[in-house]
Amino acid sequence: MNELVKPAFQTRFYNTKEVVRIVDRYEQFLFIKHGAYPVDMYEKDENLVMIFLKKDTKELYELYRQYKLK
Repeated sequence: MNELVKPAFQTRFYNTKEVVRIVDRYEQFLFIKHGAYPVDMYEKDENLVMIFLKKDTKELYELYRQYKLK
């Protein structure tokens, strides 16, 4: 079967002031699990750095800080 799939990971141009860089793999996983997808990623010092939009992760970050994001 040959079907067209829309990718979850979509890149776009972004301003450095509208994004956050996440290095923690568990935090990256939780953000993606809850629907916030990275707009970019790169490797630095053998770590995967994912770039997320602040507006997409603000509420998730607050839950993560309170240990309520599962």
